[in-house]
Amino acid sequence: MCLALTAAGACNIERSAKGEGLMEEAPINVRAEYPVVRPMEEVIEVHGNLEATEQVDVVTEVSGPIVAIMAKESDQVEPGQVLARIDDEEYKLNLRQSQSAYRVARSDYLTAKQLFDEGMKARSDFEKMKRTYDDARSNLALGRIRLANTEIKSPIKGTVVSKTAEMYHQAGAMEVLFTVADLSGYKVPITVTEAEVAKIQLGQKVRVRIDALAPDADSFPLEGTVSKIQPRVDPQTGTVGVEVSVPEPGANARLGMFTRLKIVTATHPEALVIPRKALSAEDGNHVWTVGSEGPKLAEIQTGLLDQKGVEILSGLAPDDLVIVEGQAALTPKSKLKIVNQEPEAAAGDSVVPEQP
Repeated sequence: MCLALTAAGACNIERSAKGEGLMEEAPINVRAEYPVVRPMEEVIEVHGNLEATEQVDVVTEVSGPIVAIMAKESDQVEPGQVLARIDDEEYKLNLRQSQSAYRVARSDYLTAKQLFDEGMKARSDFEKMKRTYDDARSNLALGRIRLANTEIKSPIKGTVVSKTAEMYHQAGAMEVLFTVADLSGYKVPITVTEAEVAKIQLGQKVRVRIDALAPDADSFPLEGTVSKIQPRVDPQTGTVGVEVSVPEPGANARLGMFTRLKIVTATHPEALVIPRKALSAEDGNHVWTVGSEGPKLAEIQTGLLDQKGVEILSGLAPDDLVIVEGQAALTPKSKLKIVNQEPEAAAGDSVVPEQP
């Protein structure tokens, strides 16, 4: 029995020495693609909300009950047009009192001046009378201003986009009753990083998409222009305010609509491009290629990026087959099975093409 076991063991050792019974390493399924030459753009993508180019809040400068409203939301108004009135009876009464006090003070002042000029009145008495006259004149002017301010007027030509005024509401001084916007032009305020703002210039064209109005998810049918760049960086956020004017967003545009912007900061018309997913997850400066003897790790220098691809400045040639999926577990000794290439696309005996 012992002899038989020994002989069997020796036989197994002999077969193992010849390589019989050893399991070969299974090939790793990968997808591979050749680089393509296509235009590449560096794009800053931001978003904001549509605002009017000019918009003002119309506030009260005097207090009192509102007794008339002459404008409603969506009305077109002109500069100086009366939108509402505040009860003016008290202000008229105050003005009459100011007028009466002014007439008395003026008469006293003129009399005192004549006497002073003739040397019959002391300078101190004359100056006191003049101060009374000046105060009365100022009170009269103030009374006229306050009475005029009982009429709430639009400061600009535009559209009433908001109204809070209500009849008999007791309005307080500096209370917002209307908002008027010039809807002949629009803008989108955005913020960009301090690194990005260095790539943006006044007058630069911007691709614009209003989500609610765009025909499809990828279209940016409108064109805007960078119209303002703030001169300082917000130290709290490290961002800079920028405004993009959108002169013709369409008849269906509404204030507050969500808007996406693409600011193109660089263009390379014939870039060598590979998919972004091909980049090494560790440093982004390496990719795996299909070499003659197996996978090969190539060091690359990258350029512009977009949503799908990365520009290759050096390290790859157009005929290099780049592994774009399945590269996470690769080593230079791995065997490959390219699942998206025809057999003739494989480069070397180490590549096992997908069987039909």
